[in-house]
Amino acid sequence: YAAAVQSGELVTGEYIKLAVERFYDWVKKSKAKGYFLDHANGMHVILFFEKFLVHTKGDKANESIMLSPYQQFTLYNLFAWKKKNRKGDLVRVFKTVYEKVARKNGKTAVCSGLGLYCQAFDDEEGAEIYVGATKEAQAKILWDQAYSFVFKSIRLRKVGYSNTQREIRFRNRGKEGVFRFLGGDSKTLDGLNPSLAIIDEYHAHKDDAVREVLESAMGARSQPIMYIITTAGFNSVSKCKLYEDVCKEILKGIKEDDSTL
Repeated sequence: YAAAVQSGELVTGEYIKLAVERFYDWVKKSKAKGYFLDHANGMHVILFFEKFLVHTKGDKANESIMLSPYQQFTLYNLFAWKKKNRKGDLVRVFKTVYEKVARKNGKTAVCSGLGLYCQAFDDEEGAEIYVGATKEAQAKILWDQAYSFVFKSIRLRKVGYSNTQREIRFRNRGKEGVFRFLGGDSKTLDGLNPSLAIIDEYHAHKDDAVREVLESAMGARSQPIMYIITTAGFNSVSKCKLYEDVCKEILKGIKEDDSTL
């Protein structure tokens, strides 16, 4: 995918080109930066989708999910780039992802699958996955897709996933994880310890209350992920638009933030 974008074989917009240039720049400078690509880890998340998840609706129902090249590129970057922290442990370089995608490009399926992956296969003890939105009803849309994946996939249930009305649970050989949904209208936002937080439809958030609650609760995690995903919005002064402008400055090299993808 990266090679096709770089060569012009695949026609993309300016910021996709810059993201690919940034990837190749990191490959060149990785040794100096103290980064390296953990190829096995980058491929592991991609293969999880193919081996464990099936389409739950439409003509492709019950067929394995095959990520598109750009989706593979995004998840590979997130999980493959590693560095050593102050303790000498290997951790991910990226802690925050910002992705804006057009409607009907599978963002709900990809993020719900990501949540299931991190619940069990992210080397986090007591993994806690949250999808947050302005309203619980919006957050539950993505969570419901993950619920359907578990309901439809015998393989997921065999390895330890199970559903309840408000939680997806994983339990296998002493390892546990939960996947929940919450919104700005949730009764309580206390007692959270997220290892992955997915902020859905960021353009619709009037403020950063949900994001700030989830980010502040990540302090005990060594390599948490804040995954912000949205379709396009119309508010030119929203929190989403202001943050997107920062991300564009990172891609242009005006600002430097290696923790953001």
